[in-house]
Amino acid sequence: MADLTGTAGLPGEYAQLYAALQERMKRGGDLSPGPTDTASRFRQGGRWDPARGAMHDEIIDAFKAKYADHPRGGRAVLMTAGAPGAGKGSTQDNLALWQSEASELGRQLSSIHGLDIKDYVVLNPDDFKEDLFKAGGLPPLSPEDLRLPFGRELTPAEMSGLLHTEASVLRDRCEAWARKEGYNLLYDATLANEPNAAALLQSLSDDKYAQRVILSVEVPHDLSVAQNAGRWHQGRVEFEQGTNAYGGRMSPEGMIDSLYGKATTGRGHSISRENSQQLTERGLATGLITADRGVFTPTTAQAQGATFQRGETTLGIAAAGRLRSAQGTATRTTPVAQTPAPRLPGQTPPAPGRTR
Repeated sequence: MADLTGTAGLPGEYAQLYAALQERMKRGGDLSPGPTDTASRFRQGGRWDPARGAMHDEIIDAFKAKYADHPRGGRAVLMTAGAPGAGKGSTQDNLALWQSEASELGRQLSSIHGLDIKDYVVLNPDDFKEDLFKAGGLPPLSPEDLRLPFGRELTPAEMSGLLHTEASVLRDRCEAWARKEGYNLLYDATLANEPNAAALLQSLSDDKYAQRVILSVEVPHDLSVAQNAGRWHQGRVEFEQGTNAYGGRMSPEGMIDSLYGKATTGRGHSISRENSQQLTERGLATGLITADRGVFTPTTAQAQGATFQRGETTLGIAAAGRLRSAQGTATRTTPVAQTPAPRLPGQTPPAPGRTR
């Protein structure tokens, strides 16, 4: 079994459970997407099993109802970037607090972003995995497949890799609906694949989404791995105590290693940061907000035009085509689209009776 960094901070049996799960979740493992996942079991020739299709319709209807009263017409996008365990969720929560400050940080964040985080339709495959669990859609595993060391069994969250493909299909259907209806969109992602992100941002620009901001969150590699393991451990303990029916999410360490291993700047960031900067320099993203925790190596690589410190977090803010080098020289590029950002605070929900 591989030597796993995340086991270092886990107590006793949990370190061994974590290692066993990591082995099963890695590419080709029995808990990874593939020939035994729910898409392979319940979809034939592009058509879902009727009962599974009905489950999908119920989940999507509930998703639409959840966001029915959210603002439309603002045409804003927020796309996250960063490795699992980097703290993207907590940074989203803090964004609203920082943005509301009567300070230069608050002014700049409002200028480049300006939207309440609660006014987005959230498109996150992990949420749809949990929806499938709540709807009774867990993969049908044998007692042997459910078994873990120390007399334990898999939690629903630990089976979630087998729901990934199916959850992505649900996410895509909900995205198509939300874009058609003109909702503001929050894409929860690592931004590991720059060509795919570029194609999506260009498509959103073509679809009149005038404000397209990337929120790039970075911690050093070892902290990302430790927080990934810690998140799982907390959820596993809560599951065993009966206070969390789903358990704790965990990403394969190989995925985290790959994100950092592909980086080229030497700063200690993941490839997600490099992709975020490139997309902003090209104007595919209209703005970039960075949040760093931990120690990174200073270089002359591209950095943000303005930086602020809030606790342990260093924040950077830049508009498209206005990233600065670490030596302070402005780098200007020609954006793909220079559409002015919408006036987001003035949005209103759709009038009663409008088709949703």
